[in-house]
Amino acid sequence: MGANYSFDLSNGAQLTASANYGWMGKYARDAAYQRTSIDAKGNPILEPAYGILNSRLVYAPNVGDWSVTLWGSNLTDVLYINGGFDTRNVWGFDFSVVGRAREVGLSLDMQF
Repeated sequence: MGANYSFDLSNGAQLTASANYGWMGKYARDAAYQRTSIDAKGNPILEPAYGILNSRLVYAPNVGDWSVTLWGSNLTDVLYINGGFDTRNVWGFDFSVVGRAREVGLSLDMQF
């Protein structure tokens, strides 16, 4: 889910704000049944659900071929697994890929 909104400033510049939120429900990291851990009742142990919030604020002047952007990703700093497979039951290793942590930045774009 996302939203964008642009503001026209009094000096002719434009300010654009955008945000998006993505949700991932509980999921099995690996489709292979033999690598999916199960609980005492025989149910698969799923990875927890998580949500990611990203946002961006862009300032573009009326005159000039440049813009500046303040951006942030995973603003709630959620720890999540986005890949890999779990072989702790077989080999004792968990080959997981951890998603990116919170990031913020400032970008300057120029066209020439």
